Amino acid sequence: MSYIVPILTVIGSFGGAWLAAQLALRRFYRERIWERKAAAYTAILEAMHDMGRWYDEHFEAAIEQYEMDKDDMDELARSYNHAKLALSRRLASETWLLPDECIQLMDKMEKDLRYDGENWQDHLEAGAFAIRSALGALRPIVRKEMNI
Repeated sequence: MSYIVPILTVIGSFGGAWLAAQLALRRFYRERIWERKAAAYTAILEAMHDMGRWYDEHFEAAIEQYEMDKDDMDELARSYNHAKLALSRRLASETWLLPDECIQLMDKMEKDLRYDGENWQDHLEAGAFAIRSALGALRPIVRKEMNI
């Protein structure tokens, strides 16, 4: 009977250590997922901002009726294309991590950006509106997902 106490002590110590390890591992995984989501949302928001610059700059030039410099237009186009590619790549790589409503929102924005409009200014307004609307709808999703 004297051997039961040491055995129970060993079993209790092992059980406590195992439980502590499991809890620490779960917390570690939760933190890693949070960090990955934060990086994904940051990249998405940055890409949307860079894409929106193209519409904003062209819209401003159309409203103020001035001709944009060719180098500025080329740089805006490069920035837009780079941002669009980065957004597409991030959405594809994080599709398992992001909620369906975020993916659907980005799909809707992409569809809305394909609208040509009646004229150049209409196209620019529609594109800028699509990005601003998506940004406005994405913020609450991000806050909810990140528990902010």
